[in-house]
Amino acid sequence: MKIRFIEHRFNTKAAKWIEVLDGLATEYLSRGRRLTSRHAFYRLVGMNIVQNTEKAYKAVCGVIDNGKQAGLLDWGAFEDLQRTVKGDTEEPYHGAFDIDIREAVKRDIETCFSSGMWAGQPYYIEVYTEKSALVSIIGEAANKWNRPYLSCRGYSSNQTLYEAACRFKKKFGQGKKCVLLYVGDSDPSGENMVDNIRGKLERFGADSVNVRKVALTLEQAQAYDLPPQMVKDSDSRAASYRLKHNINTCWECDALEPDVLQRMVSEAIGEYFDDGIREANIAEMEEYKLEQWERYKPILDRIEELTA
Repeated sequence: MKIRFIEHRFNTKAAKWIEVLDGLATEYLSRGRRLTSRHAFYRLVGMNIVQNTEKAYKAVCGVIDNGKQAGLLDWGAFEDLQRTVKGDTEEPYHGAFDIDIREAVKRDIETCFSSGMWAGQPYYIEVYTEKSALVSIIGEAANKWNRPYLSCRGYSSNQTLYEAACRFKKKFGQGKKCVLLYVGDSDPSGENMVDNIRGKLERFGADSVNVRKVALTLEQAQAYDLPPQMVKDSDSRAASYRLKHNINTCWECDALEPDVLQRMVSEAIGEYFDDGIREANIAEMEEYKLEQWERYKPILDRIEELTA
């Protein structure tokens, strides 16, 4: 919804940005998504509207903020993933319920005799991303496959990876093969973060985890013609990165189209999923449900006769 709270005069350049941002907001909402400021910035960079600099990023963030307050951009089309409310904000329902015994039993049978999506699967998968701004996109792919995911917010903490190692070791004990799929930048630190995760998992006793970077790779950045930026001399890993790749440019995974990134993650998860096992589990559970329904149906018929 567009709501005006302030009066604001935009110069010609900012007004052009507002026009493009409004179109992006409409596009994202039509897909059931919301924009972060960083995603919006990289879309403008990709359109050659702004340069890929920190100064330009701050300018775009300012225009977005003022554009929303001036009633020119839809508040609902944007989200701030760094500051989110935790907990339930809805009031609990209080009142009478109409109970359909037959439907209630059907629901209970469905719940009690269901098969988890990954039941019997040989792999256990977790999905991590370097950035909070990408967690909702990663989450769409992970939720589709019913897989856990998290934002590391840069380098993963020892606490986070110790707890992950405990989960992986438990899965190893159940005979599973464990895979950690990672999404991060194609830059000196982004490459090192994968090694950092692998090293810490080994330290905490989960050395058999396959840590795999799904995105962003150098090859992907070049294939999708993403806007580059210069490697920062302040990054202690810059020299080794330049030597390894013979380049002085790097790329952020935020620059990927959300649909593309989501597809990359989804396809990567799907590589470890056995459809045959899933189909067999569903068929088995359907037999159990039918048996239980035949068992309870005469009782339900009798209840309806007594309460008619």
